[in-house]
Amino acid sequence: MKENLDFQRIQTAWTRYVAGPESVPEQIPGVRPEIVDSWRRSKGQADPFALEKTIPSDHLQALVQDNAQLIRIARPYLMNLFQYLRETKHQITIVDAHGCILDTIFDDGTSQAPPIQYPISNGTIFSEEESGTNGISLCLSLEKPVMVFGPEHFQQRFHNSICYAAPIHDQFHHLIGCVDISGPLANYHPSALTMLESAINSIERELSFRQTNAVLTSALDAFTEGILVLDDHKVIIHHNAKARSVLRISEDLLIGQSIYSVLRQDSLPAPAQGLSQRISSMECTILNRYQTPLDVSLTVLPTSDQTGLHTTLIKLEDQSALTRLVYRSNEFSAHYTFDSIIGTSPSIQSVQTMGRIAATTATPTLIFGEPGTGKEILAQAIHNESPWVKGPFVCLNCGKIPRGLLESELFGYEGGVFCGGKENGYTGKFEQANGGTLFLDEIDCLSLEAQASLLQVLQTGQVTRLGGKYPKSVSFKLIVATTVNLLSAVQKKNFRADLYYRLNALAITIPPLRERKEDIFPIVNHFIAQESFTAGTAAVSLDEEAAAAFLQYHWPGNTREVESVIEELLHTAEGPVLHLSDLPTNLLSSYYAGKAKQSQDAKSELQDTLPSAPPADPASPYSRANLEESQRIVDTLKACGGNAKETTAALSMPLSTLYRKMNKYGINPKDYKKQRHPAD
Repeated sequence: MKENLDFQRIQTAWTRYVAGPESVPEQIPGVRPEIVDSWRRSKGQADPFALEKTIPSDHLQALVQDNAQLIRIARPYLMNLFQYLRETKHQITIVDAHGCILDTIFDDGTSQAPPIQYPISNGTIFSEEESGTNGISLCLSLEKPVMVFGPEHFQQRFHNSICYAAPIHDQFHHLIGCVDISGPLANYHPSALTMLESAINSIERELSFRQTNAVLTSALDAFTEGILVLDDHKVIIHHNAKARSVLRISEDLLIGQSIYSVLRQDSLPAPAQGLSQRISSMECTILNRYQTPLDVSLTVLPTSDQTGLHTTLIKLEDQSALTRLVYRSNEFSAHYTFDSIIGTSPSIQSVQTMGRIAATTATPTLIFGEPGTGKEILAQAIHNESPWVKGPFVCLNCGKIPRGLLESELFGYEGGVFCGGKENGYTGKFEQANGGTLFLDEIDCLSLEAQASLLQVLQTGQVTRLGGKYPKSVSFKLIVATTVNLLSAVQKKNFRADLYYRLNALAITIPPLRERKEDIFPIVNHFIAQESFTAGTAAVSLDEEAAAAFLQYHWPGNTREVESVIEELLHTAEGPVLHLSDLPTNLLSSYYAGKAKQSQDAKSELQDTLPSAPPADPASPYSRANLEESQRIVDTLKACGGNAKETTAALSMPLSTLYRKMNKYGINPKDYKKQRHPAD
């Protein structure tokens, strides 16, 4: 190309139009059109006789930092290119998209001062606005490879130089800079531009790969799971930061390594050992290269593209973190606190005191109490005041699980162990409770074998799933409950003595409600307020007789029965006050039985103290008229099977009047249940 140029005509044109006062025309004979256009754009902006202009060092440092990847990738390719130009006194510069020199390679491969006539310093601006026409500015303007010879340069100081420049684009074809080769015009190298373009192609390919890789890495790092990408030889070609964390392996031991040098193949579950079939969220324990057991959820996704290239994506989730996340859900939360334990009696206050003590220690806690006394409420209260409050509260009623399934429910199992079991395995209650509290209700229902297993977990702090190879460490607060006298069960060989003594070290007994009558009304008022709020209705109260019936009743179902009775009464109540007649039959029967007993006791006492019967009194319950009335009520109750409402209909008597008379005569309708007789 150099041979086709008339440098004398170009120099004359430069003197006339660039250095001289005349405007640059649209065409100049003997001068290439792209040069003429650049001269025209440059005139009036750049000074043809100016020396180089550089930016401040701090500004240059910031630009170099912004373009660090471009420099790092380009330099090796350009150093290789420089080997062909070493003897021609050329220098190579890496330039940003605005024409600023970022990095320079001189003839000795360093960034020392070059031996050419017009040294180019890092930070020099070669835009058309600052330096006019040159290889860099023309390349950036046209976005294509160019050469600029001697007097084609706008600035006179480069009239003995030649420039070869080629643009650099990113993966999206955006211009990000260029590379310029400059040297003496006398040392024109006809292959320099071709070699530069080849180097640029290599630079752009690696930039694209690195940029794509960075996007992929950024995308994968957004996942909370560890991600590994394998080629068809099961070699790791990509991974994210979480994978290093889950596997506990540094980055240099992952990329380019066989997956089986990172994970022990024989530690993988049988279906996953070849990593060739699709597996979804299989819970398992695997060993890394350091033989460290890792509890993970494993997903394997083999894929292939249209070219037949096979890759495998492996997803690893830290099972302990996943378990903590899942079991913080509402299903595994404890809602009750010690404020939820209602009562003012000394015995219930003692229960709360012992519960708070239990909350401070890792010692297993045994809760004994009749059904309905609130054993789980106490267990939840202990959990919520303990150091394990941030962990899950996992509850299992041992009496509701068939004995043959209890061990799998407690220990969990690996995938494929049971026919009909979960394909990916099951996390047992011991693992679910890790870091929290495990509450085992009806502990007496555990088989002797399961009791032995539980004792071993308490002693070792480790759990091995059924079908599993490696134990997992667990730590939790254990609370158990029972309605059975466990010491008696030990004596009958139904419960292990060693487990009993381990559990009985911290035992709490919740007394039945009948033994703490002073707690009945606080509990009644609590449930009235709670149920009224839930139903959106006004609260109710008990009249004197109804209150007496509540106090008289022995409450075999304890607190749970109180709640059930209050719920029923609030649905059937016709006013703000609950009367005796509103109460369920069992409370009425108990009440009248008590009144009858009081009446009988009073009559016996009277007969013992009086020498003879008093004169007949028409108002006495024992007058002839009253005896006849009481007999008529009894006969009707018998005929109606003890049903008070049917009795009132038969006697044409209001229900409240019937209850008052039964109270007067000491009649208990319960005594006539299921004793129907034909009416006379």
